[in-house]
Amino acid sequence: MTEWSKITKVSESHAYLRDQIARMWNDGPALSMHVEEFRPAYDVEGRRRNGSFKGQQGLRWFFGRIFLPVRNIVLTLFAMVSGGTPSHGFRNSKVTGPATSMAVQFADATRHEHQQYQVDWCWFVWTRNRSALIRVAKEEFRVETLWQGDGPMRPHVDPANRTLRWRDGSTVVLHLDAWETQQAAQLPPG
Repeated sequence: MTEWSKITKVSESHAYLRDQIARMWNDGPALSMHVEEFRPAYDVEGRRRNGSFKGQQGLRWFFGRIFLPVRNIVLTLFAMVSGGTPSHGFRNSKVTGPATSMAVQFADATRHEHQQYQVDWCWFVWTRNRSALIRVAKEEFRVETLWQGDGPMRPHVDPANRTLRWRDGSTVVLHLDAWETQQAAQLPPG
């Protein structure tokens, strides 16, 4: 089998990841979604849009609202001049539900990265009884589990609408390209 670091096609990445997760979890076929940047906008009582708690770090939040757009413009211009690919740096996923909901716990799994300009890509993987938000090292296939839900704690996955829905009514709408949505909905062979 091909090494993880040498895979360049998206479909091959999905196939390799799904095969490895199915073997690791031993829970039947695995499905996957490649989440480029998980930087959610919170629509949650007691939280600001960026996920921080209302009433805390007010001065930092205020100056962040002023300097964050300036920083993004400067870094985008720098990336374009140096031949790199600019990152959009915007919140492109959405979290809704009560403050103690499972969707908020899911979103908080990467909360320390939400203020960064570039965010590492994640994968959302699931089987019939388990789901997880993971990060895979680029060089070798090494899985870092950021969040995991088993049994009733896992969300219902709706790839067509790019949505994860938990039993408590909370949701996460992921930012996915159309091709990624289509790839996520395809059942693995076998």
